[in-house]
Amino acid sequence: MRPTATGKSPLDTVDFYLLDLFTRVVEQGSFSAVAFQHEVAVSSVSRQIKKLEDLLGVALLVKRGATRLVPTEAGLHFYQKAKAILASWSDLRGGLQDTVSTPQGVIRLGCITPVGEKLLTHFLPPFLEANPGIKVDLILDNTYMDVVAERLDLYIYHGSPTGDAMVIRKLCDGRVGIYAASSYLERFGEPTTPEDLAHHNCLVYSNENIAYDKWVYRRRGMTGSVRVSGNLQVNTSQILMSLLVQGVGISMAQSWRVESYVREGRIKRLFPDYDEFLLPFMGEDAIYAIYPQQRALPARTRALLDYLVVRFREADTAR
Repeated sequence: MRPTATGKSPLDTVDFYLLDLFTRVVEQGSFSAVAFQHEVAVSSVSRQIKKLEDLLGVALLVKRGATRLVPTEAGLHFYQKAKAILASWSDLRGGLQDTVSTPQGVIRLGCITPVGEKLLTHFLPPFLEANPGIKVDLILDNTYMDVVAERLDLYIYHGSPTGDAMVIRKLCDGRVGIYAASSYLERFGEPTTPEDLAHHNCLVYSNENIAYDKWVYRRRGMTGSVRVSGNLQVNTSQILMSLLVQGVGISMAQSWRVESYVREGRIKRLFPDYDEFLLPFMGEDAIYAIYPQQRALPARTRALLDYLVVRFREADTAR
């Protein structure tokens, strides 16, 4: 490729934004998905990729089917090189920031929505107050997020961890307990055994016309269960927690969801001498932090991860 009158190659105008945009299009398979992420017009993304192709002098993408874009052979080669360049740039920035006395910069934090709601309202504010140089871009989703495609520095996930080439660190076990508001116990008394729950108003989680009203417990190696009922069942855990705190009824909950209410004295954990309680819909209860293996973890991300490990374990053992 010939240099311009200034002595520079047209390729010198290729910047990190173009590289990032192209890799996102390859990973998402469409201009529209990337335009939505960047909050720009689809035509803007299309023009930028066309500009990149013109600069390189090769076609990088081809349509497969009605809408899906896939890389050409040259495009795939360029994508792999671009990914390596972007990763090196990220490591370089992270390394420079590590030389600064206090962590600073933006952390792109992905989170499954129920956990994110807890992070946003209880865990993140004290961290941000203690680290004024750090900003957090929090992205919530009810489904599993692609850490690489979403350019996440850290991903907090509730359930069985997945993903190749990922570092996975458990934040907490997600212990389940039975809780009641102080106002409820003042009015109706406190049950002394799980079997007593059959005579109390219990808040039941339901989903797809199934009411999860069989609460299973373990104590000293023995397993038992009790069938509960109440005047209200709901299909979202957030509403269930709100009703619990208001004293509407007794509910099962993961300790990290309710630890702040326990510390404030608004709700109480029942049957503390029982080992654990289980519900089929909860599945894997543990919470994990996930980040790409090939990346050096910047000081700001390490600081947040270390903080979350402490906070989640405190929440998990709250009584």
